[in-house]
Amino acid sequence: MRVIRLTTLCVTGLAAGAAQAQSAQPASSGFTIEQIMSAPFPSSVTSAGGTAGRVGWISLHRGARSVWLADLRSARATRVANFLVDDGQDLGSLEVARNGTVLAFVRGQGYNRWRENPNPSSDADGAEQAVWVVTGCRTAAACAAARRVGRGWAPRLSPDGRRVVYQLDSTLMIAPTSAAPTPRPLFEGRGVNADARWSPDGRMVAFTSTRDDHSFVGVYDVARDSIRWMSPGVDRDANPRWSPDGKRLAFIRTAGGQTGRNVFAPRPGTGFGIMLADPTDGSVTEIWHSAPGVEGRLRVPTAGDFLFWSGSHLVFFTEADGWQHLYAIQADGARREPVQLTKGECEVEEPSATADGATIYYSANCGDVDRKHIWRVSVSGGGAPEQVTRGESIEYAPAVSGPRLLFLRGDARRPPAPVLMTLEGREVALAGAPTLPSSFPAPALVEPQQVTFTAEDGLTIHGQLFVPRDAKRAPAVIFMHGGPPRQMLLGWHPRGYYSRAYGMNQYLASRGYVVLSVNYRLGVGYGRAFREAERGGRRGASEYQDIVAGGRYLQRLPYVDSTRIGLWGGSYGGYLTAYGMAKNPELFKVGVDLHGVHDWNARFSNFAPAATAGSREADSVLTIGRASSPVCCVSSITGPILFIHGDDDRNVSFSETVNFIQLLRAEKKPHEVLVFPDEVHDFLRHTNWLAAYRASAEFFDRHLMRARTAETRD
Repeated sequence: MRVIRLTTLCVTGLAAGAAQAQSAQPASSGFTIEQIMSAPFPSSVTSAGGTAGRVGWISLHRGARSVWLADLRSARATRVANFLVDDGQDLGSLEVARNGTVLAFVRGQGYNRWRENPNPSSDADGAEQAVWVVTGCRTAAACAAARRVGRGWAPRLSPDGRRVVYQLDSTLMIAPTSAAPTPRPLFEGRGVNADARWSPDGRMVAFTSTRDDHSFVGVYDVARDSIRWMSPGVDRDANPRWSPDGKRLAFIRTAGGQTGRNVFAPRPGTGFGIMLADPTDGSVTEIWHSAPGVEGRLRVPTAGDFLFWSGSHLVFFTEADGWQHLYAIQADGARREPVQLTKGECEVEEPSATADGATIYYSANCGDVDRKHIWRVSVSGGGAPEQVTRGESIEYAPAVSGPRLLFLRGDARRPPAPVLMTLEGREVALAGAPTLPSSFPAPALVEPQQVTFTAEDGLTIHGQLFVPRDAKRAPAVIFMHGGPPRQMLLGWHPRGYYSRAYGMNQYLASRGYVVLSVNYRLGVGYGRAFREAERGGRRGASEYQDIVAGGRYLQRLPYVDSTRIGLWGGSYGGYLTAYGMAKNPELFKVGVDLHGVHDWNARFSNFAPAATAGSREADSVLTIGRASSPVCCVSSITGPILFIHGDDDRNVSFSETVNFIQLLRAEKKPHEVLVFPDEVHDFLRHTNWLAAYRASAEFFDRHLMRARTAETRD
């Protein structure tokens, strides 16, 4: 494999050269960027369910990616697939067969609009997205070597693990998981066919067929080679889920039409229906329909399935009371009202049901709003939820299989790692699981403080404050997450992107910076009203006042130098960085903008009102969009900005950075650029994350830390 080395730092408008980006860290720093980014990061925790007692997960360690399988009964974990090269070929969509003996996963990521798969190492042979399987896991140690099945994604294993169905473009493919698989189309049909689900007996496959302004749920009979549609009509039917006995099929129905395309966020006023189908004849009954308006919208959690069976109940998420909670309805075909299983000013996600369906384990921030813990609740609603874990750690991703539960736990100093627990609540040592490198600087990390401050309009904003030891007149940096439906926590984050950002904030604190991570409005964790704040983003940037409030809060701290405050963030955080540098140059002196949005009108040009060009309605949208964008005020920028972007970004177009820098050049504004050819939004190569964070720290050192030193010397 031939790898073309990436461009390092391109400097524009400043005297510093590229070599300065690689300068050594100050002696005051207790660890290196390599050390803080060296921990193995687990994700995609997936249960075989039932009584198999098997749970898998994916691990990322210094660019190497691997698949792990834990036998919960023997309390032993084994690595069953391993890819050692930091080539950026991601692993995901992990699936464990119901009997626990076969695993499927996807290697590589999807196309961009030119049908190019991500190739961040610039491999001359190109890249692909393909389904892989691991078979023969009668014991985890006995698994066969991982092997490729074929191009595609979203694998679903049959209950016995002998076959896998997956998606390739608009077609569902099927292949045996045995040696030398020969994939073929499951069937030939119109529409985009996806979300395949095997029946419990392995004889049928339910799926969704999307056809522009409507979609159907179908059931393919494998033996008869035939399709039956579940009461097709003019609506959007999606998300088929088999009952445990395989006799019924539940799905979600929302109104069809050209608007409200996303079934996860149906049009206000239409709500959604929970449908129950008989797969043998296609007859369908609506057992419940949500109320009109925002209270009746289906809420898709940031993690976990939003509609699933638990015994004879159907369980789903809504925000009917303004918070993301679980509801259950008895699926006996009768029309009845669901029972709210979880309550309170907190948000629930990642549900996992026991084999008998009687109990659901989940993660939530109830009673500890800036952390997550594991809870459980009876699916019948007969009793209050019970907290399983507690304290200053963060627990999430519960996965039940057989008599035990596996979840992930981290805290302020230790990154997340798998934890095994009996259903009675007793922790059991898990042998063989990845451990922290001996060089990981856990003792040198600071405990972030939970802080709140008030925005100009009176809204309370939460943040995490990192204070370096012996801080005195220190420079400060505000970190802003992306999304914006995200929430930063008081410890290592469950998502890889923000786990790295947390490590970077610890690294900056080790170098003497006070760091404030701001959970601005539009984020999750604080209810629907907070997430759907008025005039957000291109409608008026109301969330920006939370960043200003954070800056004013820092200025009031006695150990912060109020004249040396910077900004940094990625994606939406990159947008807020550039916007802050343009709107309040007297407050924010320097910024690091990773793949940020800079012109809402360019990004959302296809979403303007259907009005005649030049009309009052259209002009109003464009005017507000521009005023809410960093392009509004380029002439006001005084401080330097470092832009970091991959040119194969599929979330925020690389043109956002290209075009904004042309404006900066025209105005002769100070800026620097670090570009990663062929890299995507969430950088896939560990090497690139190290380079980005190393350059960012050095950039802050030059313009905040050393600026004070020079001033003192003068």
